[in-house]
Amino acid sequence: TLLALRREVARYARLATSLRAVVGRLDQARGAALPPHCRNLTARLAQRTASLHADIHFLADHARMLNDEVGAQVGEQANRHLFTLSVLTALLLPPSLVTGFFGMNTKNLPLAESEFGTMFALAVAAGAALCVYLLMRRNRMLGGGGA
Repeated sequence: TLLALRREVARYARLATSLRAVVGRLDQARGAALPPHCRNLTARLAQRTASLHADIHFLADHARMLNDEVGAQVGEQANRHLFTLSVLTALLLPPSLVTGFFGMNTKNLPLAESEFGTMFALAVAAGAALCVYLLMRRNRMLGGGGA
């Protein structure tokens, strides 16, 4: 996974920093204590260690950027899901209110004795959801929308 890769790159970065410090000290001390053929060797080793250190830090930065990008994509997907859930909640809340009202067990409920009372309650619930949908679309809350 990306997290395991970042951990491993961080571990290598610590090792490369230590190696660069040791080789740098050896390279600085090369004038007095080392024979001439070792001086060139320590200079090349210091150069290669510095290059390795830079490459590992580049990989660490790249892994960090990838992690940020993946996090942004996951956040964007979560936002889309939350938006869908919010729209569904807004659309289903008015019909729930209507069906709750008509489902009460009280006396003198409107249309309780009517032959078409259930159909009327269903039409009011659907009309309430449609009104909310149209209002949300008009206010550009759904992605499409008129003016």
